Amino acid sequence: MGRRILILGAPGAGKTTLGQRLAASLDVPNYPLDPVAFVDEHWTARPLSERQQSTADIAAQPQWVAEGGHLGWTAPLFVAADHIIWLDPPWWTLLWRATVRRLRRWRQRRPLHLSVRDLRALWVEDWFFVGRYYWQGFHPGMDLDLGRNLSRAATAAALAPYAAKVRHSRVSRLAGRRLARLTAELSDE
Repeated sequence: MGRRILILGAPGAGKTTLGQRLAASLDVPNYPLDPVAFVDEHWTARPLSERQQSTADIAAQPQWVAEGGHLGWTAPLFVAADHIIWLDPPWWTLLWRATVRRLRRWRQRRPLHLSVRDLRALWVEDWFFVGRYYWQGFHPGMDLDLGRNLSRAATAAALAPYAAKVRHSRVSRLAGRRLARLTAELSDE
């Protein structure tokens, strides 16, 4: 029987790490959704028709792990998934990870130089986004395409029709024994 697993969550929730580890453990293809959503590292949106076609292509395969925080155009993955894992760590964990990720990027680029622009990027692009994701409300009809209205509330609303196949994890990392237990559960079903 095929394994189709969708992993959702905020930036810094651990989706990519879990997706890679789970795909390797189950020996299935792994599909990060950011390269489907964006054409470059500057977050330039890919046309909606291309995103929808790529999503339909992934959903049609018998086995996969797909991971991302995207809603709306990813609906075929929600329908096709055997299991949906929602990584939903506390907001302070997301802020910490956003800060560490940004500092690592700075160190790779410029080891000893932090500018006001860099600090603004941390504040606006990372902390503000985490705050908006965690506390922004949602109402039906909001445009969920690529970011602005993506939130914890929107994710919960999108997952509600699929509640029977959702595993909601508030744990900040699924690794070690937790990952082994999850892999065993998904392999046995």
